[in-house]
Amino acid sequence: ATSNALGTVAFSPNNQLFVLGGVDSEVRIYQAGDQKLVGSLKTNSGVRNIQFQKENVLAVAGEDGSLVLYSIPFTPGQQISPDFGKMIQGFEIGNQPAGFGFIRESKAIFVADATGLLQEFKIAAETPVKNIPHPGFVDVVAFDSKGNLVATGCHDGKVRIVDVGKGAIVKEIEAHSKPVPSPVYSVLWSQDGKRVYSGAMDGSVKCHDASDGKIQFEIKPFMEKESENGHKDGVFALAMLPEKNILASAGSDRVIKFWNIQDGKFIKNLSGKQFSKTNDMVS
Repeated sequence: ATSNALGTVAFSPNNQLFVLGGVDSEVRIYQAGDQKLVGSLKTNSGVRNIQFQKENVLAVAGEDGSLVLYSIPFTPGQQISPDFGKMIQGFEIGNQPAGFGFIRESKAIFVADATGLLQEFKIAAETPVKNIPHPGFVDVVAFDSKGNLVATGCHDGKVRIVDVGKGAIVKEIEAHSKPVPSPVYSVLWSQDGKRVYSGAMDGSVKCHDASDGKIQFEIKPFMEKESENGHKDGVFALAMLPEKNILASAGSDRVIKFWNIQDGKFIKNLSGKQFSKTNDMVS
């Protein structure tokens, strides 16, 4: 029994489990045979609808316009798996989902919302559709604007360009590999896909031509008199504001730095109490 005002119930395909959801944010999973509580899921809002995609995957549609797939592996008489309740994939519907259903061997889901809109979403495959081996740790990946290429940042200091269609590395850029390798923790494409920006553990930021790998400019880490505006620690994030010609970098020195995206010239820092005035800083 539950004090929650119930709105939806679903049985697993093998009839071993049934699931209850309602106006509160908790989804409860029970054994069908003895009604024993197996576990529960915390969602972000009240539950509109519940369905099983298959025996160990539960789909939950919420009042907040979300639809989330959860892993709920269960075998009677055995200890509950650590993966029980783990989120697999989430979809933002935009409006309250009125109903949903799976098609094509559960590889896609159709969702209808309260406005009459019907949307189709693809469900992520359980196994990779393509594998692209790298020689060491891959720390970051980024698609270009067309989705045809992926830039990877690696522990060996190299930025690699991967052709998605071919499933192969088509360019290796010695971005941060010399004189000693510095792990690449951030990569970013220019809007036109012609340049790749990278930030590394050594505090440097570099821009390379994506086609031939030639360096366009380098932002060196902090050094007195030589590069006083550089980062004092690793660079872990890059972002771009193309309409204002601004590249932003940030890292473990707790400072956001703004640079010209064309030549890497320093613009200004953003730190501490200035975080509340971001719009003024880039205006």
